[in-house]
Amino acid sequence: MNRVRTNPEASASTTRWLEQLAISLALPDVAGFLQTQTLRVRGVECRFLAQPSNADALSILLDAGPLHWPRDADLLACVSARNFDNFLMGAPQFLRNPQSQRLVIAQNLVCTRTRPQAFAPILESLALQALAWQHKERP
Repeated sequence: MNRVRTNPEASASTTRWLEQLAISLALPDVAGFLQTQTLRVRGVECRFLAQPSNADALSILLDAGPLHWPRDADLLACVSARNFDNFLMGAPQFLRNPQSQRLVIAQNLVCTRTRPQAFAPILESLALQALAWQHKERP
């Protein structure tokens, strides 16, 4: 299998980890995934980014959909207030993309501490969180 490394900040172990994740998810185009480092899980866009400060770490960003102001402001404030605690516990963080006014769910991981096969169900649950935000009841 050809190895594609497009992100210069990604280490060889990170690229191998992404390749193993693609195989465990049974992606039809592993090379395409490694090139774009983006995939869709349950219709949710998931982007994998190498962290410049740690070559063996990745940030996974999931697009949870648009924010509707002002009605989502209180809910976003509640989930964002826990971001520091979530960061310390290794739980997902909820961020607002100021350019697109969309909610982003961010999860960090160290590839050397997480098996790709074990992360696949976690990725699925993150996608379900994003879907829950997209389909929440509108007041």
